[in-house]
Amino acid sequence: MGYPPGAKTLVFWYSSKERITWATLWNLSHNVGGALAPVLVGFSFGFFGDSALEHAKAAFIVPGALCMAMSIFIYFLQVDRPISVGLPPIEKWKGEEYAETPEIKMSMSTIIKNHIIKNNKLIYCCIYGSFVYILRYGIVSWAPKFLSDSLDVGGKGMGKLVSMGGFSVFEVGGVAGMLLAGYLSVKVFRNSKPLTNTLFLSLTILLLIAYWYVPAGSDYLYLNYAILIFLGLAIYGPVMFIGLYSMELVPKEAAGAASGLSGTFSYIFGSIVATLGMGLVVDHLGWGATFIILILSAVFAIMFTLMSRERSLEFDK
Repeated sequence: MGYPPGAKTLVFWYSSKERITWATLWNLSHNVGGALAPVLVGFSFGFFGDSALEHAKAAFIVPGALCMAMSIFIYFLQVDRPISVGLPPIEKWKGEEYAETPEIKMSMSTIIKNHIIKNNKLIYCCIYGSFVYILRYGIVSWAPKFLSDSLDVGGKGMGKLVSMGGFSVFEVGGVAGMLLAGYLSVKVFRNSKPLTNTLFLSLTILLLIAYWYVPAGSDYLYLNYAILIFLGLAIYGPVMFIGLYSMELVPKEAAGAASGLSGTFSYIFGSIVATLGMGLVVDHLGWGATFIILILSAVFAIMFTLMSRERSLEFDK
C-alpha cells in the first residue's frame, strides 16, 4: 500500500539524474525496517504479558501502531508536488530538458486506459517483476532450507542453525546489491535499468549453479555462505528496479498506478509461485528441479527486462 504513493513522490520531487540515488536509499528502508521490527516487537513483549498469545498480539499491534503514527506525520508534512506549493517543476529547477506544458491531473480511468493497458513495455516490466519475485522468494524461502535438508533428500545436511544463518547473510548481501545496482545503473549503463538487470541476473544464474553444486559438509560452510551473500547482492538490485523502472515508463501522474501494477504482478504471480509452487516442487520433484526452475526464471526475467528497454530514458553521456 505504501509503495505507489512513495513512487509518485519520487518522480515529482527528484529529477531523473538524482532519482536513482534517492530511490536506492528509499528501498533500503525494507532492510532497515526488517531488521528493526523484531527488535522493537521483542522489546514490547514485556508490556503485553508473558503468554504466546499476547506476544502474537504485540507482533501485530506494535508495527501497526508505528505505521499509523508515521502516516499521520507524513500527512501533515508532505505535499503533493512542487507546483502545488508555488514551485516550478523539478526538471525546470534543475535545468534539465523539460516540455513547457502544464501538469494536468488525469482521472484513474484515463491513466489505466491510456498509459497502463496500452503500454507494452510496462507490461513486459511487470512480467519481468514476476520472474524476479520467483527468484527472490524462491531463494529466501528455499535456499536456506537446502542447507538444512538431509543428504538423503538432496540437501546439504548442515542443520537448522546453519540454515538460519544462511537467511541472514542473504539479506546482508541484498543491502550491498541495491547500492551497487544504483551506482552501476547511473555510472556505467547511463540509467539503463534493463542492462543493469541483465548483468545482475546473469550473475544470479552463475551463483545458483555454484550453490547447487558446492559440496556439503562443514568444510564448505563459509563457501556456501559466501555464495548466499552474493546471491542477495545479485537479486536485490533487480528487485529494486521493478517499481522504479515501471514508474519511469509512464507520465508522472501515472507513476503510482504503474508501480502498483508491477507490485501486484510481482506479489500475486511471483511470490505465490515461489512459496507454494516451489514447496510442491521440492516435495515431489526434488532440489534439482527446484534449481532448474529458479535458473529458468532468471533467464525469462532477462528476456522480459530487455523487451521493456526504453532507450529514450537513457542518458546521452
